[in-house]
Amino acid sequence: MRNIIIFLSISILVIFLNAFPNYYAYINTPQNMVFSGQASWFDPWDINLYVSVIHWGQNHGILLSNVYTTIENNPILFYPLYTISGSIFPKIDPYLLFHLLAIFMGALLMFILWKTIKIFLATEKTQFIALFLIALGGGAGWLFFPNVSSSDLYMTGFTFQSHFQRPHEALGIIFYLLSLIGFYLAANKSSYILNLFSLIPLILLIFFYPFYLLSYGLIGVFYGFYLLFYNHKKPFIILLINISVASLFLLFYNQHLQSNL
Repeated sequence: MRNIIIFLSISILVIFLNAFPNYYAYINTPQNMVFSGQASWFDPWDINLYVSVIHWGQNHGILLSNVYTTIENNPILFYPLYTISGSIFPKIDPYLLFHLLAIFMGALLMFILWKTIKIFLATEKTQFIALFLIALGGGAGWLFFPNVSSSDLYMTGFTFQSHFQRPHEALGIIFYLLSLIGFYLAANKSSYILNLFSLIPLILLIFFYPFYLLSYGLIGVFYGFYLLFYNHKKPFIILLINISVASLFLLFYNQHLQSNL
């Protein structure tokens, strides 16, 4: 019970720090002005796009058409988290639904992070310290701004900050972590059954961040050589299966995206 209370406390703090600015802006909207639905002080276009996709899903279903052109195009499965959410909850305000999704996915991400950390760290104290630092840790790029264009300031996904603010980023990194942990467990036990816990999230990851497949492959190769030299295990067949199946699925999905043209 004590561990659950600590975990919930850290999770609530992390989600609150990321969600509260929107609520604060909402309750402090000046008179004769309208709350836009978000408290973004830079590049609000992204969130407006995600919300518009939710609104599309509420009115047109899970397949998304390109409405930024007058050229007729076929609807495709793109931003599926938002179109599916809109289809399931057609009556909820799309901005509210976006923020509720961010809270829910943020909570799920915290749980996956906690379970992942527990695999590698033994003591409870270090587990919770790691969870806190990973969830709230940022880079040191601000020390060198504006002379150095640090990735932690300019690239979403470099730290976990944007994952708690954008639901699809949270779900994407969840699939990425699950695919890596699944491979780690399957490789150590030489189990093709356990490997399903790596392959399935890896396939789902294609819908969100297909370029993570390269990172997955590189990490898998390095860890495979580690197991080969130190534990005399050969997980490369498992890795080859995962990369091959995911790459094949990526090709089919890319063909689907091209059908929009």
